[in-house]
Amino acid sequence: MKILKVLLSGLLSAVILFTGCKGGYKNSSGGGLEKGLSSGAGTSGVYAATINSDDPALQNMNVLYSNFLSEYKSSLIQQNIDENAEDQVVTVNQLKIEIIDFLVRQKHVIKGAEERGITFDNFTEEELGQIAKNTEDYIVQLANDFGSSSGDSPEERLADYFEKTGITPDYYYEWFRQGMIEKKLNDIFLAQVENEAYDIPGYLKDMEKKSKQLYDEDINKFAENASNLFYYIPPGTRSADIIRINLNSASADQIRGLRENEGDADADNLLENALSGIRSDADLVINELKNGKTVQQLRDEYIDSGDYIFYTDNPILEGLPEKTGIFEMETGEIALRSDDEGYFIVVNNGPYTGHPDELNTYIYEDSAQHLKNVKLQEISQTFLKEMEEKYKYTIDYDLLTINLHTEIKEE
Repeated sequence: MKILKVLLSGLLSAVILFTGCKGGYKNSSGGGLEKGLSSGAGTSGVYAATINSDDPALQNMNVLYSNFLSEYKSSLIQQNIDENAEDQVVTVNQLKIEIIDFLVRQKHVIKGAEERGITFDNFTEEELGQIAKNTEDYIVQLANDFGSSSGDSPEERLADYFEKTGITPDYYYEWFRQGMIEKKLNDIFLAQVENEAYDIPGYLKDMEKKSKQLYDEDINKFAENASNLFYYIPPGTRSADIIRINLNSASADQIRGLRENEGDADADNLLENALSGIRSDADLVINELKNGKTVQQLRDEYIDSGDYIFYTDNPILEGLPEKTGIFEMETGEIALRSDDEGYFIVVNNGPYTGHPDELNTYIYEDSAQHLKNVKLQEISQTFLKEMEEKYKYTIDYDLLTINLHTEIKEE
């Protein structure tokens, strides 16, 4: 939902929007919103969701129906949904659920931020300027988007959009104000994440165990995800340097088209002719390798030409279909192969015994980031749960005409 995603920032916001619904059902007639209300008439002071408290200080947490309506109408337009079409009933119902769920969670986030000292009042002049700029830029983007598919000018399309939705530029300004609150709250959670201690070696050991188990059970499933090789290198894995010399894209596309239309004989003839045009390049590379140049030296020499693609220290699993032929080659042997994309030169480096330092560093850092992301999600979900328990809502599903058949969150 494009209209909703504008405010969302980082993993926290993904959790805020997409945490699963819970709770009960409430009867509704379904279909479009009621006449009168759907036009925006008489919506002042009407709430789509009300806080379950008489405390005057909490009444600003109520969700205005007019805000729901603006988000709903905007989403219908931007997603090109006809709310009265029979085949759109489920889509419309789910859209309403997502919007009211988002708006309630937004209130929880704003209140939770306030309890941590983050309020609209303590924005700096620089931050307010950024909010204003973001608002202006987004409205310009909307105008351009709406003007691209119509003979009307972008300004006319945007004016029509504002008229149909009841949205004003001030509404978008409020979006980005709230987005700044979310960012500040997320920064607090990120600081908590950075202060945690993580057992990265333990995580890597656990992943090695899981990857080995998957390999032992099903080598094909193991090979489907290349990251399994990060953690476990199966016995028999070979290291290959591969240098590709590709056909030009026109020839490759023509050969592919013939294969797809059962024209294998014609494809073979075309491939043979196309390969002859790059054979001298392949022979040159092989000769340089045999005369003592390393693949890395050739890579440094040819990297800017765009005619060659280099894969160094590439692990090849034993027991899977593969076209390098490396398991029939001696260590140090160089072989020329071809396929429908062109030539590729294979250098058998022998057993693949471990990752290069650069890859090991990446694996370690990636694992650390994964553990931090998990922790951030835990912190965010705990925060949301606490806010939902502390500030409960009654949602007027009848007003929103949300259908009985879809489970929705009701607290």
